[in-house]
Amino acid sequence: EVYLDGSFVTTDKNPNDIDGYVITESKSDVCAFLMENKERLQEEYRIELYPALTDYHEGDCSLRWAESLFSKYRPKPALKKGYVVLKLF
Repeated sequence: EVYLDGSFVTTDKNPNDIDGYVITESKSDVCAFLMENKERLQEEYRIELYPALTDYHEGDCSLRWAESLFSKYRPKPALKKGYVVLKLF
């Protein structure tokens, strides 16, 4: 699954980025791709995707970390924001 937010999922008429995370494992090809191509994705496509690792239970890149980071609405942190979920088969 891929969870997307950023201005891409708002009512902004000219969204300028896509942020999100991909649920995966630390030794997966998906994780390796995201880590190896992080800068290129940001520079060429304005996409910032992070691995949300199911085999990490705490800390950066854990699923809990990603869910916490991407569910907050910065101007009003008490509000939770929505996001788009892509289910990949």
